[in-house]
Amino acid sequence: MTIDWKVNFGNFQPANRPLVTKVKDFFTKYADCEFEGPKLAEVPPWRIGRLTVDNKLLEEVNKQEPEIVLKAAALEHLEKYQDYLHIYTDGSKTENGRVAAAFCIPQLNIQCSRRLNGQCEHICSRTNGYNSSS
Repeated sequence: MTIDWKVNFGNFQPANRPLVTKVKDFFTKYADCEFEGPKLAEVPPWRIGRLTVDNKLLEEVNKQEPEIVLKAAALEHLEKYQDYLHIYTDGSKTENGRVAAAFCIPQLNIQCSRRLNGQCEHICSRTNGYNSSS
């Protein structure tokens, strides 16, 4: 392997360092760590039934009701699904146009959130949350 003096020993601003030096630093820093690759699921994805989304709670209550009423309705609704895997999703758009989507699967200790393109609408961010979690 040829050593490029400028790449390996040059003075670069942290944001402008060549990729090869960033990768080298990463592997040097984590040389003693053992990484675990992805695991295959016991059941292949094509054998899993279609994802069902229950939005019935939206028909029963609205955000204008008192918080205690909303919480009681949500807990009652969740009781029906105590033996199911719970996947919570959300999407939002701020006043300055930033859009994000997120999902959480508490039983598997999984949380994920991503910032989306500013041109994306609020409903698009919710859809991205659903798609990312499935």
